[in-house]
Amino acid sequence: MDLSPSAEEVATFYAKMLDHDYTSKPIFNQNFFKDWRKTMTSAERSTITDLKKCDF
Repeated sequence: MDLSPSAEEVATFYAKMLDHDYTSKPIFNQNFFKDWRKTMTSAERSTITDLKKCDF
């Protein structure tokens, strides 16, 4: 899926964090997803509803 520039920037940040222990913590992932959704367009928010389904 093509992302808007702001949503892509935040997704890239998360993808770079995948090697760190932070991304294994549920609270980190919940907070990230909540904040990431704020940068998405309404179309992106309606399509991307679960962080676990995203393939970084």
